[in-house]
Amino acid sequence: NVEASTQPTQKRATVKQEPGAKRRTSASQGTQRTPLQPQGQPRGVAVTPVQDGDAQEDSQAGPGPSSQQQRQRQQKQQQQAQPSPGDVQWLEARVAKYKQEEAARKEEAALPLDSQELMLMAGTVVRYMLFSHHEKPGVPVPRSKLNDAMMTEYADHPRKRKIPPVVMAIAQSRMLSVFGIEMVEVERPSEGKKGDDTGNKYYVLRSALPAQMR
Repeated sequence: NVEASTQPTQKRATVKQEPGAKRRTSASQGTQRTPLQPQGQPRGVAVTPVQDGDAQEDSQAGPGPSSQQQRQRQQKQQQQAQPSPGDVQWLEARVAKYKQEEAARKEEAALPLDSQELMLMAGTVVRYMLFSHHEKPGVPVPRSKLNDAMMTEYADHPRKRKIPPVVMAIAQSRMLSVFGIEMVEVERPSEGKKGDDTGNKYYVLRSALPAQMR
């Protein structure tokens, strides 16, 4: 007789899991990540947000004592930098004097040169004096060197002796009216030939502006 197996078959119980259960389980088993902090902010430092009321109070608050003192100091410096009416009148008188001398030199020489040519030569003298003063401050420049610089293209002019005095007067007038610098003539013991008045003449630059404007 064949004995039929009467052992009951054990069925494995299957538990249905929800779709997101496995993901939540694995996420819970993993390491917890700390929240990202703003770039440049050290860890452990709490950032206090600025409220709108605080910003309005700061904007409505007036300048402090330090800013008021600084403003008063600047106003005082500006007042001190302004020249006095006497200084302005003196400077205007000096400019008028050089312009009168320039006109007198032109009328006396009666050169057959137009004003543009004379202005070009005067510009040469002004540049020569400024560069010489920059390289050697306070050192007088000989009149002979200025004559050579201005007469480069007029060395053979029939009235070349009449040109330098006119050009020097124009240069002095322009130097003062444009730069506020006076081109002063000084004399030294003559080292040139006898009868040559350019051997002992020199020129130096001196500021004609008031002390507050220098």
